[in-house]
Amino acid sequence: MRSSDAKASEVFGIPTVVLMENAGRAAADLAQDEYDLQPYGPPTLVLVGPGNNGGDGLVLARTLLARGLPVRAVFLGELEPLERFTEETFLNHLTWQRMAQDLHEISGHRGSQELQRELEPAGLIVDALLGTGLSRRLEEPFAGAVEAANATQAPILSLDLPSGLDADTGEVHGHAIRAHRTATFAALKPGLVRRAGPGLAGIVEVLEIGLPGELLEELPLATTGRF
Repeated sequence: MRSSDAKASEVFGIPTVVLMENAGRAAADLAQDEYDLQPYGPPTLVLVGPGNNGGDGLVLARTLLARGLPVRAVFLGELEPLERFTEETFLNHLTWQRMAQDLHEISGHRGSQELQRELEPAGLIVDALLGTGLSRRLEEPFAGAVEAANATQAPILSLDLPSGLDADTGEVHGHAIRAHRTATFAALKPGLVRRAGPGLAGIVEVLEIGLPGELLEELPLATTGRF
């Protein structure tokens, strides 16, 4: 997938930020279709991490907001320095702020209490914390956030794969989100169908994000369907 994303930009001229926009909007469509989100219903809470997964989550949050739906976005960690963000995620962070929406920061020794207050009213939790690049055990504040989210009654929609799950092997890096549904982008990830993956991912939906057919044909796993 990383190779395909790079080729989309370098060979076909499709910027990564366009793929991120497509991914976030496709996931927003799925959230509306599957969870009956309403303008006066409980808010959707988007848990945002510093990488491209967080950028996908910010696009989803912005899309739901533009459709008149209640949504909150919280960032796990410290917003400064902003160099932690990828360029595309930083752009979506600025766009979210310019829509007069605060990206609330959850960090420090009071972080768990603040996160709990954010989680309580949520009707849907969107896991946009960590994507396919994770290769080591989760540390704070991510480990605590994962456990807090898992303890709620609200359904969890993970973007690309549940945070804490290894995208290649299906192993858990200490802690992992237990999702009700996973919106995975462009193609199925091996970790979603290996080891702990099936038990953590819930229903997996493969969403189209605009990769050219030539690149999709190179991918070894399914590029469409529900699992």
